Amino acid sequence: MAGYMIDTAAAIDGLKAEGIPPNQARAIVRAIAQRNEEIATKSDIVAVKGDIAAVKGDIVALKSDIRALESKFDAKMSALEFRLNTKIYLMAGTIVAALKALQYLGL
Repeated sequence: MAGYMIDTAAAIDGLKAEGIPPNQARAIVRAIAQRNEEIATKSDIVAVKGDIAAVKGDIVALKSDIRALESKFDAKMSALEFRLNTKIYLMAGTIVAALKALQYLGL
């Protein structure tokens, strides 16, 4: 944050002209100058607004990416579920056939 420009010498001279002792005038201007570094200018605020807009755009893009990944994940899970069910049915059929063969053999 850039703050605003202050002519410290002129400010001290102005305070002294109003009857404030030189040491106090320097202390007052020094305190104001230090606070000046913490003040946001209009351009600082505009820059932050621009950054916020960019971040919002990034969030929207990320939401879209997440939705696409969710769709891919759902499709892969459905395919995996189908393959597992098929294997389970095949194993169940094999077990039934083996039991029937044992029964046929009288074992």
